[in-house]
Amino acid sequence: MSERAGGTYDVAFNGRALKLEVRASWGAVEYQPGETSEQLFARADAAMYERKRGGSGRQEANVHRRGNRPC
Repeated sequence: MSERAGGTYDVAFNGRALKLEVRASWGAVEYQPGETSEQLFARADAAMYERKRGGSGRQEANVHRRGNRPC
């Protein structure tokens, strides 16, 4: 999915041909039982900024574990 989220597109605007470069960063997290929506979005936000600090053109996955189960 992430490979299709960005790219360079040829567009026309006010009669001019332009190249539009699109980049995207996001953080994806899984809901944890008992977590508030504020906590969930704060973790997703932190994951996005961690990804952005790593540079562009990369994909990362961080799996945190609680015991033997991913969380």
